[in-house]
Amino acid sequence: EIYTLSLHDALPISRPLVILSSGLQQPGAAYAPYARRLASYGIIAVTRDDPGVLAQTSDVAAAIAAIVAWMPTGLPGRVDLTRVGLAGHSRGGMASLLAAEGALGGKLAGFFGLDPVDSGGMAAAGLGTIAMPSAFLGETTDSGANDCAPAAQNYDVLYGAAPSPSLELTGVGADHTMFEDPASCAFCTLCTQGSADGASVRAYATRYLMSFFARVLLGDPRIDATLNSAADVSAGIVQVHNK
Repeated sequence: EIYTLSLHDALPISRPLVILSSGLQQPGAAYAPYARRLASYGIIAVTRDDPGVLAQTSDVAAAIAAIVAWMPTGLPGRVDLTRVGLAGHSRGGMASLLAAEGALGGKLAGFFGLDPVDSGGMAAAGLGTIAMPSAFLGETTDSGANDCAPAAQNYDVLYGAAPSPSLELTGVGADHTMFEDPASCAFCTLCTQGSADGASVRAYATRYLMSFFARVLLGDPRIDATLNSAADVSAGIVQVHNK
């Protein structure tokens, strides 16, 4: 689904683009709050249902690149292909990074991961080659070997492999599915429930994702390198590292 302001409004015709990739088995609707926020700032946002457990993550990455390539035809004259960002949750984060390392290499302005899970370490292996800012938002609940975001494959590992500039945000007490709209999240009960307030987690996740793309795609100088997260850090709900 494509989220954008009216195609007939008075804003500049050519706009930035963000592709939001869903977690494994998750519908695009679970990430609609992020897409709507991006669209409200004049950034075109695209969501897509995950193709399912039988689909290869490499094929999901290829589909992300295909969406970017289709944009000039699908929305002729409306997309600024010099200002394209990727975002993804869980497997969608891994697929986005594989696309950035492959077909979209050198064509992107930034990546934001929502508790990305790098199964098999495929994305981390080539992450040092991406020449763009990145941010990784993760959680402290689902890090066990059999949890939804195992520590050996999680956002912290990806942040460690990412080149500078990069930002790591940790939601204290959050869990893997708190980053989704609970009304649309599929199989949410399969992940360990966190102790944080889910609505608060979704609120800051949406704010951080929007702030990141406002900074890298819109050049908003009001947003600092840690996405103005100082208040959340002081409140003890978020931990931050950057490089």
